[in-house]
Amino acid sequence: MLTAPSIVYPAYTQEGDAVTVFPNTFNGVNDVQSQYIRYPNDPKWTYVTLYGGEPLFDQSQGDYQDFELPIDDVNNLVAKILQYAGVSIREADVFQFGQAQEQQQNQTNI
Repeated sequence: MLTAPSIVYPAYTQEGDAVTVFPNTFNGVNDVQSQYIRYPNDPKWTYVTLYGGEPLFDQSQGDYQDFELPIDDVNNLVAKILQYAGVSIREADVFQFGQAQEQQQNQTNI
């Protein structure tokens, strides 16, 4: 009885796309609020092989999966790209801007 679902501590089961909520006193969709969090899918960059054996990217294949990035990591990724681009084109200002953005993000995350 101590572990039975209650209004305060409901439980659910999931079969495919169907979710059943316990206890049965919940009447409508608005009675239950939930949040779904998942890990990003692993990327799979599909390609076809050309006559010379060279790969050619092909995103039209059914099993293609682009990489997914959590929203929290977007600013850090942009700062790193700016740093690498600044080094690549030998522009110190671009590299320093990217470095400053990364430091600012790290300080706000602390």
